Amino acid sequence: MLQASTKYIGYTVPNDTWIGIVEFNNRGNILSYLVQVGSLDNRKELIDLLPSNTRSGTCIGCGLEEGIEVLEHGGSTAAGGILFLVTDGRENRSPYIRDVIDELVEKEVVVDTLALSDEADDGLADLSDQTGGNAYWYSESPYSTALHDAYTDTVLSRTGANVNTPVQLASYKTTIGSGDDYHNHVIIDSSIGRHTVFFIFWDLKRNQRVDVTITSPHGTIIDENSDNYLVDTGTTQHRHHN
Repeated sequence: MLQASTKYIGYTVPNDTWIGIVEFNNRGNILSYLVQVGSLDNRKELIDLLPSNTRSGTCIGCGLEEGIEVLEHGGSTAAGGILFLVTDGRENRSPYIRDVIDELVEKEVVVDTLALSDEADDGLADLSDQTGGNAYWYSESPYSTALHDAYTDTVLSRTGANVNTPVQLASYKTTIGSGDDYHNHVIIDSSIGRHTVFFIFWDLKRNQRVDVTITSPHGTIIDENSDNYLVDTGTTQHRHHN
């Protein structure tokens, strides 16, 4: 979730998007009110606020209430705001989803939900349905890319077609053994390709990073010696810019 959120804030959402962050466990906690993203620097400031661990208790209603507070901060209206709710737990603290859903509908707040595994609360899909949002599910399968794809789709499903609209070309997940190689390719149409970024994530539990090399059709090689090659060991990701 930390990896997907980092990619989402850092690169998926278009410039000028307003983003806030709320975490919830036994209670809700606002980590950031709405910030308009643009530069990599202010995106990184938001990324640095993301929680790096979990705590006990699941008060989904608390998170939703704090989400409304973020949208209404400074006298703004919450109408048209979108909350992207991600959880792997069943709610066990009040207020519950049922206690907050009428307020969300009344204030015209859309709630996208991402259920992580079968353990996530059954009420998530209904919450999205009643508020006009999208419901996603990630099975945690070793071959499923649904976690990252959901983060991407919550933006792409609402972004109009213009020159700044991000396009996801491919999404893969695989298992490789120590010392093994994995090869794949992606086709980029000539009409797109500006600011192309490749993300490669590996398991946070691994204590050995993966080495990545990208080769263009013309033979240009991007590897760890390239200026546009970045390794983030905190979120175990490689990032390559073109």
